[in-house]
Amino acid sequence: MASPGQEVEATDVFRFREGRIGRMRAYEASEEAFAAAPLRRWIDAYVEAWESNGPEAIAALFTPDGVYRPQPWEIWSGREEIVAGWLEHADKPGAAGLQWWHLARDGEVWIIEARTAYRKRKRDHANLWLIKLDDEGRARGFAEWWKRLPKT
Repeated sequence: MASPGQEVEATDVFRFREGRIGRMRAYEASEEAFAAAPLRRWIDAYVEAWESNGPEAIAALFTPDGVYRPQPWEIWSGREEIVAGWLEHADKPGAAGLQWWHLARDGEVWIIEARTAYRKRKRDHANLWLIKLDDEGRARGFAEWWKRLPKT
């Protein structure tokens, strides 16, 4: 973050929906914005898979030997096991909405904070995700931790 009077380079990235700005993210430098592009594409594809529960869409998120840790004590290894586990715990399409924030990056691991809002239950979950992407933008590793927040 810049201190008062200090000059910094900034890059704003806009996502448009139906001709309007749907989301804007600010990056301290254009290199960061370009580096984050695979992450944004992966999370968009994750949300699409979440909404459809389509096995092909789920499988496409991961490398063939990908690992998904939906709970600290649970591991799904490989696309087939990931798809089966996902579908066993699937939310109904439209049941929830997701907002997310990129917190940090450590090499190929992206650290994400997210908020899941379940509409009918009127209950939110706070999420922390660790996503390890390969060069093609597929997850070799995905771990999520979530905490149910008090009812609103």
